Amino acid sequence: MAEDQTTAPPEDAKEADPTAGRVTRVQGSVIDVEFPVGYLPDIYNALKVDINTVG
Repeated sequence: MAEDQTTAPPEDAKEADPTAGRVTRVQGSVIDVEFPVGYLPDIYNALKVDINTVG
């Protein structure tokens, strides 16, 4: 069963990088990421994650 889960990037990501995705779930070593329509990266590309935490 294939799923097509694409989403628009967050408002602050649109200005910085229109190809930025959004992490939707982390379970163990599995990371689910959604990308904007038309910006799905090629398979085996690196995934760079910027983490911003407060507190």
